[in-house]
Amino acid sequence: MAEGTFYVVGLKDLGVLFVKSNPFRAAIVTDAEIQKYSAAHPGIDGYARIAASASQVIADEQGDWAAPIDGVNALGIESLVASGVKVSNADFALVAKVDDQNWKSRRSFVVPIENALSLVGSEEDESILPTTTLQEAVLCD
Repeated sequence: MAEGTFYVVGLKDLGVLFVKSNPFRAAIVTDAEIQKYSAAHPGIDGYARIAASASQVIADEQGDWAAPIDGVNALGIESLVASGVKVSNADFALVAKVDDQNWKSRRSFVVPIENALSLVGSEEDESILPTTTLQEAVLCD
């Protein structure tokens, strides 16, 4: 198994992006899938469940956090996210809906990220990221 970095970024009403750096893999759980899961599990906030489950996976696999995240701690994370508290161990995370049609014309003032923008810009209309269901991504009932 190769060592890599695992990113989980969620924004309510948009979905959750999962990215693993080595080897590069990415998946998106759409808002529609998360809402479908939440509807099938009354009283459960799907986004909060993803945050708690992903936190457990990261803690169990990487040991980055001070203590393992047990079921009680996971419920705490789930409750925080469900109540609107932002939970992160990243230095920063930026999430927004964008229209990338004009990115090429703006590159002159974003030189440090020019290559990244050209790779994720809209030169092709087809998505290269597979979408997945909430169950497939992180949750197991």
